Amino acid sequence: MKRELAKIELLKTLELHHPSLIPDVTVDHAIAAIKNAVKYRIEGWDGYIISLADALGASIVYTIDQRLTKVRHLSIV
Repeated sequence: MKRELAKIELLKTLELHHPSLIPDVTVDHAIAAIKNAVKYRIEGWDGYIISLADALGASIVYTIDQRLTKVRHLSIV
């Protein structure tokens, strides 16, 4: 339940689209990262990797993090 509450609060903050947010990390990618992290029960930065792979149309992610094998639509190598 803590992850779900954290997701709700973080999404509220990001959806403000405040200019102080880091421009290199788009709000849309950050939102997708949070949702991925909760959905797959992984760390936020791993959720971000998934959001970038999805946005770029990548189907293969090279990583030593085997927790990403939970993401069935990507090949984790």
